[in-house]
Amino acid sequence: QEFHSGVSWIAKRLNLTKSITKEAVERLFDTGLLAKNANGDWYQTEAILATPSGIPSSEIKKHHRQILAKAEDALINVPIKERDFSATTFAVSGSQLEEIQKEIKEFRRQLAKKINQSKNKERVYCLSIQLFPLDHNGDAL
Repeated sequence: QEFHSGVSWIAKRLNLTKSITKEAVERLFDTGLLAKNANGDWYQTEAILATPSGIPSSEIKKHHRQILAKAEDALINVPIKERDFSATTFAVSGSQLEEIQKEIKEFRRQLAKKINQSKNKERVYCLSIQLFPLDHNGDAL
C-alpha cells in the first residue's frame, strides 16, 4: 500500500513532531517494514515484526505507556462511532493465564492478517488489549 512519502505529512497526520516521525520512519526502513519502489515512493512491505513475549524491556513499556495515553485522549476526543472501548472483568484460575494470553495473541495476528489484505487504507488505528490482575496479591478469590 503506497502512501504519501514525507516526514512532514506523516507527522501532521499522526500529530507527532517531525523529529520523532523521522526517527520512526528510519526504524521502519531499518526493520524492513517500509521500503521504496522504483519511483522512490514509500510502501508498506509484507514483513512482520513481533516483540518477544515475557522479556522485560523499558522500550516496550514506554511504547505501551504512549499507547495508553493516546487511548485516554481518544476516549475523550474521538466520536464513539470511530472507536471501540470495552472491558470484561472475570475471575480466573492462574493455570488458565497462559491459554488466555495465547488466544489473545492469535486473535491479534488473525485480525492483522485480515486487515493487511485490504487494498484501500486511509486511516491508522491501534488495537490495544490489556489483561492484568485487579486484585492486589493474586490470592484466589
